[in-house]
Amino acid sequence: MAQPPMQPQGTSLLHQRPLPPEASAGLQQQQPPMYQPQADVNSIASGMSNIGLQDSSAPQNYPAPAQPYPAPEQPYGASTQPYGASTQPYGTSTQPYDASTQPYGAPAQPYGASDYGGQRPAAYGAPATYQQGQAPGMPSLEPQMYPQQPQEPLGSPAVGEPALPRPTAIEPACGSKREIYNSVADGSAPGVGPPPASRNDFIGVDTGSCTPRFMRLTVNSIPVDSSMQGTSSIPLGLILTPFADPEPGEAPVLDVDLTTAGGGGPLRCPKCNGYANPGFRFVDSGNKFYCNLCGQENDTPSEHMCATNPANGLRLDIDYRHEFRYGSVDYIVGNKDYFATDPTPPHFVVCVDVSASGISTGLAAVAVQSVQSILEANALPGGSSGAKIGIITYDQSLHFYDGRGDGQARVQYVPDTSDPFIPIGPEAFFQPPERAISVIEMISNTFSLMDPSQLKGGPPPSGNALGAAVVAAKQALSEIGGKVFVVTGGIPSVGSGKLERRGGGSVSSEEREKALLKDETPFYDDLGSQMAELQISVDMVIATQQPYVDAASLLRLPRASGGRGFLLTNFDYRKDDVSVRKILVNAIWGVRALDAMVKVRASKGLETGEYMGSFGRPQRRNDVIAPVMGVDSVMALELKHDGQIQTNLGGGSMMSSSAFANNVCIQCAILYTDLAGRRRIRVHTMFPPKTTVLQDTFRSADLDAVVAIMCMRAANAAFSGSRVLSKVREALIEKTAHILFVYRKFCNPPKSQSTKLVLPETLKLLPVMILGILKSAAFRPQPSGQNLGVVSTDERAAALLFLSTARPQDITTFAYPRMVLLSQLDEFAGFPRTPQDGFPPEGEPIALPASVPLSSEFLADERMFLVDNGLRLVLWYGKSCSSELLQEIFDTSTGVYRLRLGEEGQGEIAMRISAIITRILESKSNLTQVIVAPSGSSDGAEQNQYLPLLIEDKNIALAQSGWSYKEFLKVAHRRIMDKMAQERAQKDFQAWEMLGYQ
Repeated sequence: MAQPPMQPQGTSLLHQRPLPPEASAGLQQQQPPMYQPQADVNSIASGMSNIGLQDSSAPQNYPAPAQPYPAPEQPYGASTQPYGASTQPYGTSTQPYDASTQPYGAPAQPYGASDYGGQRPAAYGAPATYQQGQAPGMPSLEPQMYPQQPQEPLGSPAVGEPALPRPTAIEPACGSKREIYNSVADGSAPGVGPPPASRNDFIGVDTGSCTPRFMRLTVNSIPVDSSMQGTSSIPLGLILTPFADPEPGEAPVLDVDLTTAGGGGPLRCPKCNGYANPGFRFVDSGNKFYCNLCGQENDTPSEHMCATNPANGLRLDIDYRHEFRYGSVDYIVGNKDYFATDPTPPHFVVCVDVSASGISTGLAAVAVQSVQSILEANALPGGSSGAKIGIITYDQSLHFYDGRGDGQARVQYVPDTSDPFIPIGPEAFFQPPERAISVIEMISNTFSLMDPSQLKGGPPPSGNALGAAVVAAKQALSEIGGKVFVVTGGIPSVGSGKLERRGGGSVSSEEREKALLKDETPFYDDLGSQMAELQISVDMVIATQQPYVDAASLLRLPRASGGRGFLLTNFDYRKDDVSVRKILVNAIWGVRALDAMVKVRASKGLETGEYMGSFGRPQRRNDVIAPVMGVDSVMALELKHDGQIQTNLGGGSMMSSSAFANNVCIQCAILYTDLAGRRRIRVHTMFPPKTTVLQDTFRSADLDAVVAIMCMRAANAAFSGSRVLSKVREALIEKTAHILFVYRKFCNPPKSQSTKLVLPETLKLLPVMILGILKSAAFRPQPSGQNLGVVSTDERAAALLFLSTARPQDITTFAYPRMVLLSQLDEFAGFPRTPQDGFPPEGEPIALPASVPLSSEFLADERMFLVDNGLRLVLWYGKSCSSELLQEIFDTSTGVYRLRLGEEGQGEIAMRISAIITRILESKSNLTQVIVAPSGSSDGAEQNQYLPLLIEDKNIALAQSGWSYKEFLKVAHRRIMDKMAQERAQKDFQAWEMLGYQ
């Protein structure tokens, strides 16, 4: 076979996130640096070269735009009125959505037809010819001219037609300034409007309540009691991303170092154990304080004692006590009460498949090179603090490496995979980065990874002992905890955790699919739970050419241990090696917290319910094990009432006499060990107002959080196998209809007798988001009689796991993918955004083109579109797309499409497209593959990867959930009106029955 490339050519390998401070600066650095992932491209390229990777992270020397960036008059979404408010009653519009007319924007034919229809612009050049030996559907790369005249935005409704609500309508203008979102406006109490959309660019400013970067509520005005909450039907929940990296321009979470203050701990309430926050109120000259969580009056401990200002009641040390000024702080504690065991430097184990499925596909070579690049760059998290790494390779046996020799590692084999053990001690197995490099070199030489044809002893064994390798990794980390990264190219076939091929592929029977989504054996679920108990987390990468690997069973291992799973189907190292590198590098770099325990507290009247997301399992009531947490770790939980919410328990607060006095307090605390071995407590606190007005609940609803909570619950139900997919789909539709019914019944103006569909402003996108989820790989029914949009069991399982652990911005992108036109860029697309006043321009992210509605109406032979659904990037182009542009974007010399990102010799447009794609890849660690799906492609990429993402089209191949967007609005509208009619009928019946009573 062909030799795998040592380094990818012209592609961005690393997600440009900041390294943990300890990875580069040692113990003395206590504050993380300002996050600037989009720094000067030349400095990024220099950094790439420093770790032995290609100089290709971004285009170089951006051309200057034709004119200065337009500055909006005010930040996007800013208004003198609360969000969603208008001169009309809230949620109404001058033209309600009419669900009775012909579907708006529907294509002439259902997608999948040969003619896409739509108005087509003038061709860039003559129709392309095809050359022998090129990738399927690849036009001849003869240079042609491709003008870049600006056009009207695609998707604008015709004159007189109502505009359907789409996410494209709430995006800021391309190149405009990012919105600045203050968590507490003007130092007063938080308002009732929702925060900015999670997938839009914004700058969050912590002014007393934590920013939505870390915590998002489904409703930002909390119903005062359970009765009102039940009436609203909006799920009450919280989304946590506690270790999210700050965006450019945002301040890092500030440290509160208590190790120099006598080794004591943070100020806490003795009754509820809540941590100090801006809502604490000090009285009696600072000798006592009121807890805003439970209302308890407490004596102030001597180590936290400080006098107060008689004029305003504020502590005199308020200016440098971060915990009383900001919603997010990081305590560094030295008190032994916070140490379950003595902290140790981070330890990592990498398990690599060197069986036939790993070596012959090039997967093992890519995985080993990725780890080597991290080690050579000295970028292993905690490397300057003594971090160590051990490597296990496996086929039908296990291979362990002793790196203590002088530049020459030694290998020992364990053939017993039913009862595996580690034949060497921890001092031999775990090695510092500089010694682990010799292990990498030995693995490459032993298995001839760079040229498998030179492998001694014949072809590699076909047996795969993945389960035994993970058991051995658990044994190695059982006393110290740590992180395991597993890379496999096939199904485990020998030893512990052996799996049988149960079928797989696409299945037509719902009951059969339900059975396949259950794990064949509880081995991996139980093993993940055991590892979580030992503070071990597992990330798994499945990159396979096999049609079925039982991902439903394998992915339960990362799910149960608080890790993440990734599936790359039809793996081809010629184009997918970059994806594997990106996954592994991001997963390793992204580690932030070890040995973590999470606790969420809330004001009197609220309590925590079910937890979902990245964690091991609840422990000691509502404490949650999170063995290892990173920048993308997500946790969601439902909140429920246990009485009427009580606030203003102690009068005023630290911020002012009225800032948080009447507000609910929700606090998340994470006890963890950082990469330098220090014990820390990260505390995020927010102060949403309470309300007795149902309209406020809808006015403050956060669409992203609502969709995320609904999807997580649905995905958990489907992945557990407790419900067939049709029942889960029906539950999502019914929940959506009921939320809209409640709004129509209780919040619509009483004099309005319109029979048209009326949507709340903040949730007007809920129907299209749920439609997108129904049509996604997670819940899409199998097509009947066609091969359009077939979902394999493995893909289904991976999509469900993704939904259960993804960030809100990733879930909404999965629901309504972002499609942008690349063949005609907006004049500001591909350049850094316009900076806000006082912010350095070099930190601004690349501006993305305006999104296009997801309908085949806009496809044309001359156009090129890029679609991001959170899991994959799919690039589609028509048969007459400019050959010159294609030549600059793709390298097809190996017979497959390979993106050329940032290579020399690209024209201005190709450089800007490279910048756009690089920005998307860097911002989303879950993106696993870049798929090219040309129009009419013979490999089925267009039919199976691209067209199913056009969720606004009708899919006649789906017996269920194949509605167009307009048809789904009709479905929701009909259910709402049926509920209204049933209520009226019930009232009429009750009135008649009452006639019989005196």
